[in-house]
Order: sequence, then structure tokens, then C-alpha cells
Amino acid sequence: MLADARKKLMVQRVACLRASEPCVRDADIARDALFGRRIDGDVLVEVVCTRPSGEVALIRQAYQARYSASLERDVSSRTSGSLNEVLLAFLGSSGSGYHGGRVDATMAMCDAKTLYEAVEISAARVDQRSVLQLLRHRSGDQLRAVLASYRRLYGQELARALKRKDGDTSGGGGGRRGESSSFPGILRAALRCAQLPERHFARAVRAALERGEGGAGADRRDARGRRRAPRQPGVRGQDRVDAGERRPERVRQRRHREVGRRLDRRLARGVAQVGLRTRD
Repeated sequence: MLADARKKLMVQRVACLRASEPCVRDADIARDALFGRRIDGDVLVEVVCTRPSGEVALIRQAYQARYSASLERDVSSRTSGSLNEVLLAFLGSSGSGYHGGRVDATMAMCDAKTLYEAVEISAARVDQRSVLQLLRHRSGDQLRAVLASYRRLYGQELARALKRKDGDTSGGGGGRRGESSSFPGILRAALRCAQLPERHFARAVRAALERGEGGAGADRRDARGRRRAPRQPGVRGQDRVDAGERRPERVRQRRHREVGRRLDRRLARGVAQVGLRTRD
């Protein structure tokens, strides 16, 4: 009964958010992420980093109108560390003046070189000051052009370089879906949201489906976050674990990746189509 009541409330909440204006909906989601039972940094990154700079400005206005508070001030007071710095940098970019889809290709090339120096040439750490300064003064369209220029110039995505830096400095992750709480890890998640929001949401939907209870192929983990063997009929306890371990691990991982990639592409197309219909 309690589970049914929670599902009903969740459906009502989703319906209410869907009926709201996009900027008002995002303002409500950001408020819940900041003042809910716990601060949800993943949701804040999704709201702030997947939206174009013009929409982020509207979200800030809606947040001010509904709650008589500044979104930047609440983010500054409720978050800390690298999450705080990255979120405030993206929020600051919404007032930078680079709106309207104008992209400066020459500036994008220069910014790509700046990022390369800040991430790759820097000895052991990422030059946070240079990266944050760049993010504060570039719109979403300009930032995507910078990331594209980075790939053309250096033959790899910036996210890959940040992942390598994150592994060298932090030695592990701690956030949802394996994200790190270090500056390279949070910046990597934010840039992925900004560069390809449809793919990010597709992966988020797939991860939610895998975590769902009772679903086929659900990702079952124990209290320490370790993967547990899938249930098999008529097998219990240690026999079930042994039966799961006997299956070739490489085959299972390869099939999982293949299915995941196909599902990501389908979900990305669906998310993009829904977004276009909503804007129309």
C-alpha cells in the first residue's frame, strides 16, 4: 500500500511539472534539489548544464519570482567544493551576453588551446581558475564549439582527458553512476550534459530502468555497491552466486555494452523528438 501511494504521488508530481512552463518546471526541480531531503548535485548539474544560456536566464527569473530568492545565492549557500564552483560558473555564463546562437570559430580555437593547457599541460592538477574563468564567459553554443574544436585539434574529447586526470588525482568515484566528486569528475559530467544533452538523458533513463525493482536485467547491488549475481529459478544462496560467476564475464559485459549502446541511441532520438514537440 505504501509503495502504491508513493507511486501515485510521483505520477501526480510528474504530471504537475509537465503542465508547467519549462522555465518554471526547472526552477521547481532546482528548488527541490537544493532544499529536499538531501542536496541532489546530479539534478542541479542537469538543470543548469543541459539548458541553453537563454533558458538558464529564464530559469533564474522564474526562481526569483516563485521563491523570492536568487538561484545563484541558494546554490552558493547550499553547495560546496567543486560542485559549487562548476554550477556558479555555468549560471554566470547565462548573463555573459553570448546569446542568440552566435558562435565565434576563432575564439573557439583559442579557448580549446586554453583548455588543453589547463588540463593536459598542467603538472598534476587541472588549472581550475582558467577553466572556470572560461566557462563564466561562454554561452552553451559557444562552449559546444569550443569542445568540437578541442576534438579537431587534439584528436580526442576533453571528457577523456578529464577522466584520466580524475583517475590520477582522486583514485575513484563517489557519485551516481560512478561519477567522481573531484573537480575533474564534476566538470566532465557538466561538459557531457552541455555538449550532448539528449545522450545524457538517454543514459539517465537507461540507468533508472536498470535500477528499477523487478525489471528484467535490473542492476542488483549489495549494501556496499557491489554487483550481485542475477537471480535464477531454483537457485539460492551461494549456489546462485557460483552460477552467476560461471558465466563468462567478458561475454556478459560485451552484450551489456552492445544493448546499452543501442538503447542509448533509441532513447536519444526519442528525447530529441519530445524536446522538439515541446518547443513547438
